[in-house]
Order: sequence, then structure tokens, then C-alpha cells
Amino acid sequence: MPEIAPMLREDVQQALAASDGVFTSLAMQNMKKLDSFLREVLRYYPISTTSFQRKVLKPFTLSNGTTIPAGIIIEIPAAGVSGDPSIFPDPEVFDALRFYKLRQSKSKAESGAKAAETVANSQFVSVSASSLTFGYGKHACPGRFFAANEIKMILATILLHYDIKLPDGVTERYPNLEMGAQSLPDPKKLISIRKRENVAP
Repeated sequence: MPEIAPMLREDVQQALAASDGVFTSLAMQNMKKLDSFLREVLRYYPISTTSFQRKVLKPFTLSNGTTIPAGIIIEIPAAGVSGDPSIFPDPEVFDALRFYKLRQSKSKAESGAKAAETVANSQFVSVSASSLTFGYGKHACPGRFFAANEIKMILATILLHYDIKLPDGVTERYPNLEMGAQSLPDPKKLISIRKRENVAP
């Protein structure tokens, strides 16, 4: 998907142009396409197929009558949620602008508090029953805002100063390494990195 990098680079450049090239909080909030890309990456390539691993301390009964005994480990099928077509249309398709388009269409169709809620629920740092990367409810990661800003600054800097692509002859993304429930990029695979010319420091 070589067309994604130039689009994200332009998004970063526009956001930074409004802040005199400084990574302010507002500038990073304005990197809406980059934000959408990051959220879609974690939806399409979840770090783990499961979330919320918890040990049951005392038995409890679900609304359908199923009793969960004490002492067992329970978890949520995060990858199943991310791939659910009733939540994400065409979940098998990687759409870098999935959440950007959602924010744009919803904010135009709605107004006031409802529009603000839609925008908030479509961000990289959003936590909901359909976005479990950073947890959910009172167990949501309190450091996710700091982490998101770090990730955005790193990726924005790379986009501005480097061209990155797969080596010649490689046409498909490398498959992830699967280790139990974990799924991570293979650190032994090669990518091509070239410093861009005439870029301000």
C-alpha cells in the first residue's frame, strides 16, 4: 500500500504547519488521518487475539445462567470483536481511513454532544466494547494518551524524513510471528529505508 505513506505525510505536514513545526497537543490531535491509520493497524493486526485476562476470585453467574467458577482465567476474544462485520463493515479489508471517514461522516450528520461522542469514540485512544486495545471501563490504560502522542511523534518524524518500503521483489507484507495469543512483526525481515532529500531538520 505505497499510497498510504504520502497521504499520511501530507496529514502530518498540514498539522505541523499550523503549529510552526512544533509537536503540540493540538497538532497531534489534528493528525486525524494518522490517528485513523494507527487505530486501523491495531484493529487489523491486533497485538493479541485476546484481552482482559482475569482470574476469577469468586464464582458468579452470567445473565444466561452460566456459572463461572472461582480460580479459572477468563478473557475477551479481542480479535473476534475486531473482525466482526456487524461492528466493522468489510473487516477483512485494511482501510487506513476507516475511522477518519467515520468521524467525518458522523460529525456532518450529527451535531452537538452526539457528534462529539462519535468523534471521541473513533480516535486511536478510544476505549469501548469494540475497541479493546487500551482496555475498557475503569481498567482502561491511563497512559494511553501519552503512549499515543509518543507513537504519533515517532511515526510523523519517520514519515517526514524517510521513505520506507519493502525490498525490491517483495510485494506482500511480511506475515506476523504468531506466538500463542501474541502476534508481532518479524524483526528479522528486511525493509528499505532511504533518507529524504531537502527536508528541514
